[in-house]
Amino acid sequence: MHPHKTDNIHKIRVPIRIEASPGMDVRGFSSSSTGFLCTPSATGQHAPGCILTSVTILGVTIARLEIGAVENDWQSMELEFSAPMKLDEIDSFLTRFADSFSVDMAKKQITPLHGMLTVTVRLTELVVLDPNDQSGQITITDDLNITSKTATPVDPLCLQTFQGSALSQIFAEGMRNPDPKMKYISWFVVLEELEKLFSFPSLFSSSEISQITAAVTLTPAQTTRLSNMMKGPGVTVLSRSEKLYDILSNNNMGTVININGTKTIDINDCKKLIKQRNLVAHKGTTVDTHTLYDILFPLAIEALAYIEGRNRPVRI
Repeated sequence: MHPHKTDNIHKIRVPIRIEASPGMDVRGFSSSSTGFLCTPSATGQHAPGCILTSVTILGVTIARLEIGAVENDWQSMELEFSAPMKLDEIDSFLTRFADSFSVDMAKKQITPLHGMLTVTVRLTELVVLDPNDQSGQITITDDLNITSKTATPVDPLCLQTFQGSALSQIFAEGMRNPDPKMKYISWFVVLEELEKLFSFPSLFSSSEISQITAAVTLTPAQTTRLSNMMKGPGVTVLSRSEKLYDILSNNNMGTVININGTKTIDINDCKKLIKQRNLVAHKGTTVDTHTLYDILFPLAIEALAYIEGRNRPVRI
């Protein structure tokens, strides 16, 4: 949650750290990466922490930036702004700061298999510091932490159905990856593999393709390419969303289980899924978490079980 003060903020404190993605972990060998934020040094000798003054970052002028020592993997970062800011502006700035810093770090990482380092800012522990308060007290911060514990029985009958397919690996990678975009791409791949199992009437018949290619003035290579395009598996009478809806509704995948209970998938849900996929793949847009977790995730579970011939979720 956030501090009560939301406007006219001059100074904040927030935890920051260098965080690593999983490294290699195979029989006989494991690797990981770690790091900390420090002051630049020409000698190569680095100590955690740094102090910067009068620096402009992402259009925000920082009068003073101080990063402290490492404690429990985190470093405390204090920012004093040259001009007062709103809390939502600070949230946006810190998120962009972490992303930009991570991108800048990428060019120095030549061993990504051993864990890729990124910058993480812990917004849930952001506190507002009042420079006018000589007592050194800070504003009260509301903070909520939830940890759930799930008992998972090891069922021998279930274990014997494991297939260890490449598709299962992609699905699991989506579960492990904290980035919603990567989750979306990984889980949508499962739906794409499901789509490949079904065929639909082509938009053009063989005679229509012949008539079209004969009516245009093209080189032989262009004619062949045009003909192949019209014969493509995606060139069908039904749109992609209509085909996906048809597959789901006709193969006992028309309902899914999510946090809200049992949901029936309709054609609009299929349109949202495909539109979001195209936006993520081609424009790098943000992901709608409702579509990601309440629709795509349970659908990918259903589709993967269908593809691999395993038992599907039991609906109560």
